[in-house]
Amino acid sequence: GRGGRGGRGVRGGRGGRGSDRFKGSVPGKGRSGQKQHAGHVDEAAPLMSPKGRQFSSPNASPRVARTPQSARTPQSGQRKGKKQRAHFEEYMSPEAIEAAKAEGREILEATVRCIQNRAEECYIRVDGEERDLWCPTTQARNRALSQDRVFVEVLPRHAWRILTQQAEQADAEVPDDHIDTLNDSLMSLNLGSPFRQRDASASRLDRDASKRLIKSSVDGDVRAKLNAAATAQAASAADPVEDGEEPAHASRTDNIPDEFLQRTCKVVGIIERNDPLVTGVLIPNPRDKKKLLLQPRDRSFPRIRIPKPNDCDEESLKDKLFLARITGWPITSLVAEGEIIEELGAVGDIEGETKSLLMQNKIDTSDFSAEVLACLPTIPDGETWKIPAEELENRRDFRATRVFSIDPVSARDLDDALSVTDNQDGTFDVGIHIADVSFFVKPGTALDQIAAQRSTTTYMVQRAYPMLPRLLCEDLCSLSVNEDRCTFSIVVTVDAEGNVLKEWIGRGVIRSCGKLGYPHAQAVIENPDVEWDDTFPEIFCGFTVDQVKQDVLTLNKMARAMKARRYESGALRLDNTKLGFELDPETQLPTDCYPYIMKESNELVQEFMLLANMRIAAFIASKRPDIALLRRHPPPLGDKLQLICEELRKQGIEIDGTSAHTIHQSLVALAQHGDDKLVSIVQLNLITCMQTAQYFCTSAEENWLHYALNAPTYTHFTSPIRRYPDIVVHRTLQSILTENPEEAPYTSAQVVDICKRSNLKKADATKAQSGSSDLFMHEYVWKNGPFEEDAWVVDIRDAMMKIVVPRLAVEYHVKYQGVRGLTLDHYDTETRVAHCVWTFDEEASNPDPIVVEYRLASVVKVKLTSKLRDGSFRFFVDLIRPINADPSTT
Repeated sequence: GRGGRGGRGVRGGRGGRGSDRFKGSVPGKGRSGQKQHAGHVDEAAPLMSPKGRQFSSPNASPRVARTPQSARTPQSGQRKGKKQRAHFEEYMSPEAIEAAKAEGREILEATVRCIQNRAEECYIRVDGEERDLWCPTTQARNRALSQDRVFVEVLPRHAWRILTQQAEQADAEVPDDHIDTLNDSLMSLNLGSPFRQRDASASRLDRDASKRLIKSSVDGDVRAKLNAAATAQAASAADPVEDGEEPAHASRTDNIPDEFLQRTCKVVGIIERNDPLVTGVLIPNPRDKKKLLLQPRDRSFPRIRIPKPNDCDEESLKDKLFLARITGWPITSLVAEGEIIEELGAVGDIEGETKSLLMQNKIDTSDFSAEVLACLPTIPDGETWKIPAEELENRRDFRATRVFSIDPVSARDLDDALSVTDNQDGTFDVGIHIADVSFFVKPGTALDQIAAQRSTTTYMVQRAYPMLPRLLCEDLCSLSVNEDRCTFSIVVTVDAEGNVLKEWIGRGVIRSCGKLGYPHAQAVIENPDVEWDDTFPEIFCGFTVDQVKQDVLTLNKMARAMKARRYESGALRLDNTKLGFELDPETQLPTDCYPYIMKESNELVQEFMLLANMRIAAFIASKRPDIALLRRHPPPLGDKLQLICEELRKQGIEIDGTSAHTIHQSLVALAQHGDDKLVSIVQLNLITCMQTAQYFCTSAEENWLHYALNAPTYTHFTSPIRRYPDIVVHRTLQSILTENPEEAPYTSAQVVDICKRSNLKKADATKAQSGSSDLFMHEYVWKNGPFEEDAWVVDIRDAMMKIVVPRLAVEYHVKYQGVRGLTLDHYDTETRVAHCVWTFDEEASNPDPIVVEYRLASVVKVKLTSKLRDGSFRFFVDLIRPINADPSTT
């Protein structure tokens, strides 16, 4: 977690010298307004506006031209004075942006969304637009990186992408040559092979890049056709279109409605850099012996040119993992400039790989500073912290109420607890008690600032990196058993079915009588007479085991009814398989893995947390619509959902994608046939078109709906120990309850900023956590495999099929032509069935050729291995030849 020489640390100014072997090798700091690396184009370097926005030279013309030769510094390894070709356009200045808009050119502010391991194309997210724009080539992307805020210019309509599958399903007329003409359109806009008309002797690197960009512009299996198109384009590139003559590609989209087109764009300016950190391995640079190249693991990043230390032993760098930062990217180079921040360790080493994930996703793992720790209560040695007497006077006292928590057995940060009291009139008071973190974390303090900066606790497989100091998250805030603890509570009066009759919201104090694990509550649900032996937790505060058992059963009965009503009202649940790992206590390496299964005890807690979040959301949104922090889930990507539903229909599966409710009903109908496997496969397909839930400020967003929950308002209130937005919600609640509107804790602008940062940090933590699970799965298979497993076909195409190994949650694309002994005979586009032939095999028990049909939900046998290749773990899946063509084996 240390920063690199010449740059800030990953978070919070954590300075560091960088890797020792690269010390002193960095020519410059690479920051705006500072000395740049050799080869950086000074006149094209981003300038910082007063608001922190980055643009290129303010003298650039509105229609971008090539940088003058005198303005470009020679790249290392090239002779001075040697002419260099610009591979990218300069970024437009603020004045040029405004002039272009005045001319009527469509220029938008947007966010770059790169696809992992895809070097050429990316997508551009414009706020308020349902469909992303498509940025089709490396040249169009113009050195922008994932999560950069950028200016993009929408390209002419003839260069837009035709969504062929959607268009053909609607019987729209799609030209046979639409792929060729798309390539022509991009080439005509200098987004294919820049300056090819001026320089016919393109380098091998340019030709390879051109081939890659052509391939990236295609959706279908038409590689041979593309090669012919590329050859024809190269032959005609020097023959410009006569004045008044319309090029062939100009009318390619004339007969296609806008709904079947995806707008394309190019990046013309940088508003704000995401300043990504890149992990990879170092390889020799064949063009410059004084430099090395960092080969990124994620191929959406460019290769990075790194200065080579004088005493560098290239052999010692093999199989080492490094963290680097991009410090510059001249328009004359396809390779970025950068510096090494840190050597992370050997490729494949769990700790080094984990460090890589944490740093690449900017997870702050540093120790809390003395200034932050000074904000914590002082507890003399040998004493325990007590809630101040004056604070107790201002809180509702629940210490005589039977309160208990239900959490994972190993949990130490206990955010929530439950209570249920029978009112003897057919109603119950259900208490949902949440840790009052805002009591300890005061606004504007160093503790508040670091919590806001981290925004979330990050849970890796082997350890957690907390948002708050452990004294708070594991002790003073945690709702520990038999200890007085401060809470923010909501008490709902309900009937036996969990219907809410009234509510009370406020600050309280509880004393938990028991810390139940999910297995303990589940055992009671499955068998109310289960023996409460030494494997169950002790019950305190004078309450009995039988009383706690009855509370669990009462709450579970309510939760079942509440869940049923939610789904009847239109909620939807789509689950991805989550894995748990058994770790060796000494080495912390995986010894076993298992799918994490949601049981009724999990759903019991979930239902009451959902209820609390929805009730609190409605309350704060009605009282403070100017500053309420809520959470919305946008509807799925309509085009993709429609396409998936149509693909499933062709395979005999009816899914009504009209709403979350109709999708749920379709899944229920499918489940009634008793095929849980098919339901899981359909869910996996539907998940791919779902969008990510986002925090937002109510004054800045009109659509508040949470699609999956079908809830008009929803927020996060129940986990303030591990989520900063929950603290914000608690403070907003308290300001409302004091009935003093002048003491509003935030302005709407502040809440908007908190939401933006929280969304980014949540995404970073999710990527790190997912990467950790993948890493441990690779380690498990690498050390214990290969494994022969059943796999399901979850998607099937004319060139490949996508399979998932359910026990290990591994997904893989199997290309028919890459399977030894397998030949695709033909593919039925209507039924989506691949008719394949397994050829003669002397080693097979049945060596004769076998004809097999692969379709959605087919079960195949695979051999799964994990290997280190090119500095990364990779799965390798071998399709095993079936014994016969019986459908049960395929």
